[in-house]
Amino acid sequence: MEINEKLDIFYRATIEAAEGQSRELLKGQERIYREMLEAYEKKKQEEQQTKTNAAKAGVRREINRAASEQMTEIKKHFHAEQEKRREELFAAVEDKIRAFRGTEDYVRLLKDKIRAVQDFAGEEEFTVYLDPGDEPLRERLAQEAGCVLAVDAKPFGGGIRAVIPTKNVLFDESFSEKLKKEREVFSF
Repeated sequence: MEINEKLDIFYRATIEAAEGQSRELLKGQERIYREMLEAYEKKKQEEQQTKTNAAKAGVRREINRAASEQMTEIKKHFHAEQEKRREELFAAVEDKIRAFRGTEDYVRLLKDKIRAVQDFAGEEEFTVYLDPGDEPLRERLAQEAGCVLAVDAKPFGGGIRAVIPTKNVLFDESFSEKLKKEREVFSF
């Protein structure tokens, strides 16, 4: 083989080896750049996801704050309306009590309450007090009950109050006290 042929074979072998090495270097560089690009894209996606999550959390907090404020307003309105209805209800009850106080059923109720005090007191001394508005009924009730009745200085909305000093007992069967207790426990 001649030198030119040998040189040509050597040249081709060198070129092929160089091209092979070059291809390998290019593949290695391409792999490195691809990995760097993937890492960069992943990092940017994570940053974007963090921003998105932060924005979502901010929006969620804002929605929750607005909902909380609205709920507070609704509760205020509800409680105000509830209190208004409660007052209307108790005003209606007081009207019914005033109307009831003018009936014979009311007189029977007073008699029953006086009898209950008499039964409880037995032989002990007691005083039954009527509301100042029931002054016109005092004589009639005293005769029918067979006891002395007093008229209280302060109005208590009807009913009776009684004291048994020896037993240290106070009967409070006044309508105002019953209404007061109902107001305390009443709820819608």
